[in-house]
Amino acid sequence: MNIKGELQLNICIVNDNFDIGGVQRVAIELANTLEERGNQITLIDFSGKNNFYYKVNENINIPNAIQPRNLKRKIVGKILWTYSSISKKQIEVLKLYKEQIGDLLEYLKNNRHEILILCQGMLTALIPLVKEKISNIKVIAWQHNEYEIYVNQYYKRYIKNYLNGIKYADLVVSLTEDDQKRFGNINKNSTYIYNPLT
Repeated sequence: MNIKGELQLNICIVNDNFDIGGVQRVAIELANTLEERGNQITLIDFSGKNNFYYKVNENINIPNAIQPRNLKRKIVGKILWTYSSISKKQIEVLKLYKEQIGDLLEYLKNNRHEILILCQGMLTALIPLVKEKISNIKVIAWQHNEYEIYVNQYYKRYIKNYLNGIKYADLVVSLTEDDQKRFGNINKNSTYIYNPLT
């Protein structure tokens, strides 16, 4: 327990990058607030660049846990996207980010986090694999846009992976009550939290 009587947790937040942007700002705002309340917080940049545009509290852990995508993986990714566009077949997220996923799983195995927060769709698609490899961690799928945009636009090329991630999350967090209902049709453990004012 911390001095405010709240339970202290060891929380890891992963985003695809921490450059300038709305999701990045909200994720860092959450991390800073949770750290100020006495929790141990780790931020992982899935891109491997570890560029943080917004101010991160000094007590937050920022490990170099992920290697950036190499040229070979980028070429494989372009081929897969092109093939998917032509064939209309689904892409497996593991094939797009094989090394980065391996790095993340290795880090999580070697560091004890009680809660893992994965931001948005591509990372949400990893949840079944994370739950398989690290069974004692609670995983939150934090969605920062509308359900319809995710399903019909952003993640339609790997929609099966994405929806499976939603299904296996311990909690799905969306931005609105309407989206909570839509995600709730897939995972009953769904809620909504408005973006914070800064």
